[in-house]
Parts: sequence; structure tokens; C-alpha cells
Amino acid sequence: MTRFALWLLTGLLLALGVHVGTLLAVPYLAAQKPPGWLRPLGPDFVFVTAPQGLALREDPARRLSVCRYDLNAAPVRVRVQTTDGFTSVAVYTPDGRNQYALNDRAAQRGMMEFTLYSPAQLADVRAREGPDTPESLRVGVAEGAGRIVVRALVPQPSEEPAVLAALGQATCESVPR
Repeated sequence: MTRFALWLLTGLLLALGVHVGTLLAVPYLAAQKPPGWLRPLGPDFVFVTAPQGLALREDPARRLSVCRYDLNAAPVRVRVQTTDGFTSVAVYTPDGRNQYALNDRAAQRGMMEFTLYSPAQLADVRAREGPDTPESLRVGVAEGAGRIVVRALVPQPSEEPAVLAALGQATCESVPR
């Protein structure tokens, strides 16, 4: 009986150690620098479709498109056409922290549209034009520059051309005030 209790206590202590070690490792692993595909792939304010396999640990049935933006000059309007599979848009800081995310369930008439503003720009536009409406989604982000990443699922290999065409139509443009 004491041998069983000793094994049980050893197992519980081992499980506790693994649990605590995992909890302590999560913040370190989550705070890693952004993956290489978040580095600039092209010019500012243009979505560039990332080559397949560029992003580690990405689903092979998912395609990515990345746009680098800078809010210092003007707000940025983003338009993304949805696909037959899942589509999402995420706004990241330069160091890889997610600031905003939207998926195809929020799309209207097959399009996800929003405008990114700095806090000062957002306060100014709300003072001039009034509150947000469902037709004009305004998003305030703390960082003045970053990356916008569109992820689209390719449900069947035969649908890849349509998904890539939809990603090719995504826009990320500076909007004059």
C-alpha cells in the first residue's frame, strides 16, 4: 500500500511540474517576434500574396496576403472580398501583436470593409461625421504602422484559382482626409 501511495505522489508531483512549466512557458512563446512572412513582402499599401509554405505552421489549405500600412499620413481603407471558404482579416503591429481581427461572418454583400485610424484621426472623423454606422466600420489602432494579413481557406484544390483571385482583389489604400 505504501509503494502505491509513493508512486501516486510521484505521479502527481510530476504532473504538477509539467503543468507549472507549461504555464510559465506560454507568455514567453506567445511573445516571440513575428514570423518572417510579416516582414515586408512588397510596397506599402499593396496586398502581396505570400508564397505557399512561406509561413511556418500554417495550414497548407490556407493562402495569405499581406499589406504594410502607415497611418501617419492618412487613414487606411481596407476592402477584402470573401471566398467560398473561411476568410479573415487581422491587423498586426510591427512586432506582431494583433490589434484587430474580422472574419467573413461580418461581411456585407461578400465584402469586408473597414477604415483604420490612429486615435487622433478617429476622434477627428467622429467629431466631423458623427458616430460609426454599419456601412462605415471605423477601427482605431494604437500603433501608427503595421501589417494587415488576409487569410483565406481553399476548401478544394480546384477552388484555389478563385481564392487567389479574391486575394488579388483585396485593397489597402491610404485615404485622403
